Amino acid sequence: LYEVVGEGTKILSQLKVGDELKVEGPYGNSFKTKDIKEISLVGGGVGVAPFYYLIKKLKEENENIDIDFYIGERENQEIEKAFLDLGVNLKIKKGGFITDILEFDKKLIYTCGPDIMMKNITKLAQENNCEVYVSLDKRMGCGVGACLSCTCKTKDGNKRSCKEGPIFKGGDIIE
Repeated sequence: LYEVVGEGTKILSQLKVGDELKVEGPYGNSFKTKDIKEISLVGGGVGVAPFYYLIKKLKEENENIDIDFYIGERENQEIEKAFLDLGVNLKIKKGGFITDILEFDKKLIYTCGPDIMMKNITKLAQENNCEVYVSLDKRMGCGVGACLSCTCKTKDGNKRSCKEGPIFKGGDIIE
């Protein structure tokens, strides 16, 4: 799942079945997947990509888990089709803001997507006494923490997405 936004994704879009490519990663930490009874996952656009594997892992490690999966997408997208086989409560918002339909009945939220979306979800989650974790999408130049290109500001100082992240507690991120 990708969106052509630059030279790299343009090259990816031209690959054919059977073409080989070298992929490195994953880098950094990951979402907690054990001992979860219910959760809301919120993705915006291609930010939903990591949730496919995450949903499988959550279901594998938590019997009878209740998962609400919110997908915010443009009117011309049909990203939800990639998730129909996972047996989750899909909630789709075409255009506008995913926060318009987001419910806060589940007290744990994982989110990935545009920074402004995650910032708004974090604010609303905190107002509704929910715990929220964000997955930052920072360009990782080296992947080992040396180049500092993926640095973000947190309450505890600068952190590198490739080492200390990319998953952070929502309230810890400072623009």
